[in-house]
Formats: sequence, structure tokens, C-alpha cells
Amino acid sequence: MMFAYTTFNAEMAASTWGIWLLNIAYAPLLLWGPLLGAVTVHYYRRRR
Repeated sequence: MMFAYTTFNAEMAASTWGIWLLNIAYAPLLLWGPLLGAVTVHYYRRRR
């Protein structure tokens, strides 16, 4: 049902607040890999 709703309203423009909210919500998802890699390297160097 969500797919049908979004495809019918695809021409809607995002507001400035909506773009900021989207960026804030997706930032942890995008940074998860690099942060996990940095923590893993730090743990490996500390335990060596």
C-alpha cells in the first residue's frame, strides 16, 4: 500500500525541513560501516 501511495504522489516537492530531517535520519545508516571499521581497527590495535 505504501508503494502505491508514493508512486501516486511522486511529483511532490520536499521542503527544506523535510530534506534536513531525511539527512539526519539517514546519516547513521550511511556512517555505520565506516564507524564500525574504525572501532574494529582500534580494538585490534589495542588488543595486540
